[in-house]
Amino acid sequence: MFICNEYPPYKHGGIGIFVKNLAEELVQHKIQCTVAGVYPDAADSNEIINGVRILRMAKKMIRFPFSSRLNNLLNERKARSQLSRLVKQLHDQYQFTAIESYDWGGPLLSKPSCPLIVRLHGSHTAHAISEGKPYSKMLAHWERRSLKIADQIVSVSHHMMTLTEKAFGHFSQPATIIYNSVNESIFFPHHEVIRDSNMILFVGKFHIRKGVYELFSILNHLLRLNPDAHFLFVGHHTTEQSDELLSIVSPDFHSRIRFKHAVDQIQLPKIYSQASLMIMPTRAEAFGLTVIEAMACGCVVAMSNLPITHEIISDEMDGLIIDPENSEMTSKRIHQLLGNPSKLNQMREAAVRKVKLSFSNEKILAQNLNLYKNLIHEA
Repeated sequence: MFICNEYPPYKHGGIGIFVKNLAEELVQHKIQCTVAGVYPDAADSNEIINGVRILRMAKKMIRFPFSSRLNNLLNERKARSQLSRLVKQLHDQYQFTAIESYDWGGPLLSKPSCPLIVRLHGSHTAHAISEGKPYSKMLAHWERRSLKIADQIVSVSHHMMTLTEKAFGHFSQPATIIYNSVNESIFFPHHEVIRDSNMILFVGKFHIRKGVYELFSILNHLLRLNPDAHFLFVGHHTTEQSDELLSIVSPDFHSRIRFKHAVDQIQLPKIYSQASLMIMPTRAEAFGLTVIEAMACGCVVAMSNLPITHEIISDEMDGLIIDPENSEMTSKRIHQLLGNPSKLNQMREAAVRKVKLSFSNEKILAQNLNLYKNLIHEA
């Protein structure tokens, strides 16, 4: 069973996509999968989607006679207690061989009576400490407890493992690295789509951690250097947020910038296949699922110079490793690459090969199956 409070099609991020892809892959290999979670904006439901049983429980909110901050903390604890009880009830009914949870927010208060895996997708505390920012002591407490009750730790990257151990100390239980993967039956170069040599792309939500302000500073230089270039932003945003980003660039370039709200995963491959290059000026990333999705579709990615980036991209070989804070230099590098079609095509082909070699569903699924089998065998 997987713990997930953001399973698609409900509002979701990387964890929701990860759980959906892995659960459906396991079902195809004749392994029964259940996903359970507590949702703030959903009614109780029990359904099967693509062979995966999805149980959603409505998050019960109570207005306590305290301050709003304390009220929120009490409701968050109640939600974790609610989820822990749900997990116990489901385990009593289905007798799961293993349960997988995650680090962010520490969703479980108690250990289930079967092997528990906690996957490091990027906790609140680890990210905050790495960025030198204050963090919630209550979230840190829940995240630490979540890690403590795990029988097995698995991280989506070496980078995330390092950050988490820096935040919480060395793990006493077994810990390993298994990268995220790409479904190559969905994410591949769609040759029926004409590649636009001047199209620049960003896929992600409006968030300071995604480097959106640096992104538009880069665009302000790049669109001046390349009068034919145009840009597409795909992801969650409001009109106020898009207007804020447009204020960073010259009004002369506004007509060359488009905003599109988040699309279903099935629509992304054609967008990646149309774009010439994707810019990911992220300030912090546990892994970078959209990066390998784009690479699988032959879209070259320019990503921030972070530790995780070096686990995915080889600079000037299958992508660019950039310094988003140096927007002028970054825009020049991107402009030069766009002006060199031969090199760009070589990098596209190398990016597709890299994903097949290192991040394919087949390879990563085998690693996850081996992890589950070993854990169950040792229990």
